Amino acid sequence: MTLAQDNKSLYVVNYNEDTASKFDTATLKPLQKVRTGHMPIGITYEPVTHTVWVANYSGSLDVYSQ
Repeated sequence: MTLAQDNKSLYVVNYNEDTASKFDTATLKPLQKVRTGHMPIGITYEPVTHTVWVANYSGSLDVYSQ
């Protein structure tokens, strides 16, 4: 999991669902869920471009706008 630069959003990968989720850190309510490549295993927030990067066990990399 990773936090956005402003600490208002938490991003996690859902390995068995091939998805990544975004949560509000104040309420822990889900805000968004997106499809990823097969078996996401890593996630990071890139503060310069405000993007979320997801590494997948299948060898692919996904990049999402925040």
